[in-house]
This record gives sequence, C-alpha cells and structure tokens, in this order.
Amino acid sequence: MSDPWRDLRFLIGAWETDGQTQLGNGKGHFSFSLELDAHVVVRRSRTQYADTPQRPAFSHQELTIIAADGDGLQATYFDSEGHVIRYRVDATADGCVWTSEPVAGARFRMSYRPVNGNEVDARFEIAPPGGEFATYVESRARRAGTDGRER
Repeated sequence: MSDPWRDLRFLIGAWETDGQTQLGNGKGHFSFSLELDAHVVVRRSRTQYADTPQRPAFSHQELTIIAADGDGLQATYFDSEGHVIRYRVDATADGCVWTSEPVAGARFRMSYRPVNGNEVDARFEIAPPGGEFATYVESRARRAGTDGRER
C-alpha cells in the first residue's frame, strides 16, 4: 500500500511565520501532524494581528483535517470566523495545492512549496465567481526553533 502522505511529509512539524498581509502585520504559528494512526493529517494555525487605527488587535485560528479517500486527498478547513471550506489536495514532490470545490461564491486556493528543509512558502488566493485567482496572503514560514536556514 502506498503512502498517501508521501508528498505532504515536508510539512509535518511546527512552523512560525510573520509578515505583512492584507489584514495587517501578522505573527503566528501553524503545525501539521499525522493523527488517528496516520489516517489523517491535521493542520492547526493561530495568527495574531496587531491593532491598527482602523481596528483592534485580533487572533485568527484555523483547523484543517486532510484525509485520503478513493478520490485522492481531501481537506476540510474551519476557522474562528465560522468559515468552512472543502478542498481537493494535489501534492507532488514540488509542493501541494489545495483548491476549493466549485461553489456559487468565491473559490479559494492554498499552496505550500518547500524552500529548503527548514522553510516553506505559503500562499492563499481568492477568485471571485467567474474570475481568476489573486493572492490574498503570502508568507515564508520557518520550522519552529530554527532561523530558517538549512545546515
């Protein structure tokens, strides 16, 4: 039996990120872990945004569960704003791309690309109905406890 997680294993572990986004300056962490005897991959995320003249500081939390089924890898995303998004996950040795199921509203796409063993580039994109994807948030994450450089 082949390993359904082979091309996602570069993400397993804890990650730290910070940077400027459309929501303001965010500092956070996320993790990917194999759970339920390696039948699912769970992603947990928390980003803290500083206050700005337009709004108070806030925290954004996410939980994603990735599972393998007869159609490949599927992910279900939940966040602290009440969003629920279902994704198809395409993973290769070059990274992975999550694309939301077509729905009546916007479409979403999340991608991760390994930079080296201790860094990963992440991008979240949104496409309006009938439109093209545009980057909403882009960041480079470091493996927790490292400066991001491979040794």
